[in-house]
Amino acid sequence: MDNEGVRKADRDGMIGFGASAPRGTKRAIDVEKELKNASSVAGVQASFELTECIQTCRAFQAGRCIKYHDDSLPDGHARKCPETHDMAKKEIKCCSILEPGDRHYKKGFRTCRYKIIGEPCQYICSSNEMGE
Repeated sequence: MDNEGVRKADRDGMIGFGASAPRGTKRAIDVEKELKNASSVAGVQASFELTECIQTCRAFQAGRCIKYHDDSLPDGHARKCPETHDMAKKEIKCCSILEPGDRHYKKGFRTCRYKIIGEPCQYICSSNEMGE
Protein backbone atom coordinates (compact mmCIF):
# COMPACT_ATOMS: atom_id res chain seq x y z
CA MET A 1 0.00 0.00 0.00
CA ASP A 2 1.10 3.48 -0.61
CA ASN A 3 0.76 6.46 1.75
CA GLU A 4 -2.81 7.06 0.70
CA GLY A 5 -3.97 3.48 1.46
CA VAL A 6 -4.17 2.29 -2.12
CA ARG A 7 -2.86 -1.18 -2.95
CA LYS A 8 0.04 -1.29 -5.29
CA ALA A 9 0.12 -3.73 -8.16
CA ASP A 10 2.82 -6.41 -8.10
CA ARG A 11 5.24 -6.88 -10.98
CA ASP A 12 2.68 -8.81 -13.09
CA GLY A 13 0.15 -6.06 -12.74
CA MET A 14 -2.04 -8.07 -10.31
CA ILE A 15 -3.19 -6.48 -7.10
CA GLY A 16 -2.76 -8.67 -4.02
CA PHE A 17 -0.26 -10.41 -1.81
CA GLY A 18 2.03 -13.38 -2.26
CA ALA A 19 3.95 -14.85 -5.13
CA SER A 20 2.86 -14.23 -8.66
CA ALA A 21 3.36 -17.84 -9.84
CA PRO A 22 0.34 -19.29 -11.57
CA ARG A 23 -1.69 -21.63 -9.39
CA GLY A 24 -2.51 -25.23 -10.21
CA THR A 25 0.82 -26.27 -11.62
CA LYS A 26 1.69 -29.83 -10.70
CA ARG A 27 4.66 -32.03 -11.22
CA ALA A 28 4.42 -34.64 -13.91
CA ILE A 29 3.59 -38.14 -12.69
CA ASP A 30 6.67 -40.32 -12.56
CA VAL A 31 5.55 -43.54 -14.25
CA GLU A 32 8.48 -45.61 -13.00
CA LYS A 33 7.83 -44.55 -9.43
CA GLU A 34 4.15 -45.45 -9.73
CA LEU A 35 5.00 -48.90 -11.13
CA LYS A 36 7.47 -49.58 -8.31
CA ASN A 37 4.87 -48.50 -5.75
CA ALA A 38 2.21 -50.77 -7.28
CA SER A 39 4.55 -53.78 -7.34
CA SER A 40 5.57 -53.10 -3.75
CA VAL A 41 1.95 -52.96 -2.61
CA ALA A 42 1.17 -56.17 -4.49
CA GLY A 43 4.14 -57.91 -2.85
CA VAL A 44 3.06 -56.88 0.62
CA GLN A 45 -0.53 -57.97 0.04
CA ALA A 46 0.64 -61.32 -1.33
CA SER A 47 2.71 -61.98 1.79
CA PHE A 48 -0.40 -61.76 3.98
CA GLU A 49 -2.48 -64.76 3.12
CA LEU A 50 -5.66 -64.88 5.15
CA THR A 51 -7.01 -68.30 5.95
CA GLU A 52 -10.10 -69.35 7.83
CA CYS A 53 -9.36 -67.48 11.05
CA ILE A 54 -11.77 -67.74 13.94
CA GLN A 55 -11.37 -65.25 16.75
CA THR A 56 -12.07 -66.83 20.13
CA CYS A 57 -13.38 -64.55 22.86
CA ARG A 58 -10.49 -63.87 25.27
CA ALA A 59 -12.86 -62.68 28.00
CA PHE A 60 -14.72 -65.98 27.67
CA GLN A 61 -11.48 -67.95 28.05
CA ALA A 62 -10.68 -65.92 31.18
CA GLY A 63 -14.14 -66.53 32.67
CA ARG A 64 -15.45 -62.98 32.51
CA CYS A 65 -17.56 -62.73 29.33
CA ILE A 66 -21.19 -62.17 30.28
CA LYS A 67 -22.43 -62.30 26.70
CA TYR A 68 -23.68 -65.29 24.74
CA HIS A 69 -22.51 -66.68 21.41
CA ASP A 70 -25.92 -67.93 20.39
CA ASP A 71 -27.24 -67.98 16.83
CA SER A 72 -30.79 -67.46 18.08
CA LEU A 73 -29.93 -63.90 19.14
CA PRO A 74 -30.15 -61.35 16.31
CA ASP A 75 -27.02 -59.53 15.13
CA GLY A 76 -26.47 -56.35 17.11
CA HIS A 77 -28.20 -57.68 20.24
CA ALA A 78 -26.64 -56.24 23.38
CA ARG A 79 -25.96 -59.67 24.93
CA LYS A 80 -24.60 -61.37 21.79
CA CYS A 81 -20.83 -61.84 21.73
CA PRO A 82 -19.41 -61.34 18.23
CA GLU A 83 -16.54 -63.76 18.89
CA THR A 84 -16.83 -67.52 19.23
CA HIS A 85 -17.10 -69.38 22.51
CA ASP A 86 -15.43 -72.72 21.86
CA MET A 87 -16.28 -74.52 25.13
CA ALA A 88 -19.15 -74.84 27.57
CA LYS A 89 -19.16 -72.18 30.28
CA LYS A 90 -19.31 -74.88 32.97
CA GLU A 91 -15.81 -76.03 31.93
CA ILE A 92 -14.14 -72.64 32.59
CA LYS A 93 -13.15 -71.11 35.92
CA CYS A 94 -14.77 -67.80 36.79
CA CYS A 95 -12.40 -64.83 36.96
CA SER A 96 -13.23 -64.47 40.67
CA ILE A 97 -11.58 -67.79 41.61
CA LEU A 98 -8.45 -67.52 39.45
CA GLU A 99 -5.24 -67.35 41.48
CA PRO A 100 -1.95 -65.60 40.68
CA GLY A 101 -0.06 -67.90 38.34
CA ASP A 102 -3.16 -69.06 36.45
CA ARG A 103 -3.00 -68.42 32.73
CA HIS A 104 -5.85 -65.88 32.58
CA TYR A 105 -5.40 -64.29 36.01
CA LYS A 106 -5.76 -60.49 36.08
CA LYS A 107 -5.67 -58.70 39.41
CA GLY A 108 -8.27 -56.17 38.23
CA PHE A 109 -10.87 -58.92 37.75
CA ARG A 110 -11.41 -60.37 41.23
CA THR A 111 -15.21 -60.13 41.35
CA CYS A 112 -17.61 -62.37 39.47
CA ARG A 113 -18.96 -60.46 36.46
CA TYR A 114 -22.35 -62.20 36.72
CA LYS A 115 -22.61 -61.29 40.40
CA ILE A 116 -22.07 -57.63 39.47
CA ILE A 117 -25.03 -57.69 37.06
CA GLY A 118 -27.17 -59.72 39.48
CA GLU A 119 -27.38 -63.03 37.59
CA PRO A 120 -26.25 -66.52 38.59
CA CYS A 121 -22.74 -67.27 37.33
CA GLN A 122 -22.46 -69.52 34.26
CA TYR A 123 -18.81 -70.48 34.95
CA ILE A 124 -17.20 -72.61 37.69
CA CYS A 125 -17.60 -70.06 40.46
CA SER A 126 -17.44 -69.90 44.25
CA SER A 127 -20.49 -67.61 44.42
CA ASN A 128 -22.69 -70.50 43.14
CA GLU A 129 -21.41 -72.87 45.83
CA MET A 130 -22.05 -70.47 48.69
CA GLY A 131 -25.59 -69.77 47.56
CA GLU A 132 -25.00 -66.04 47.12
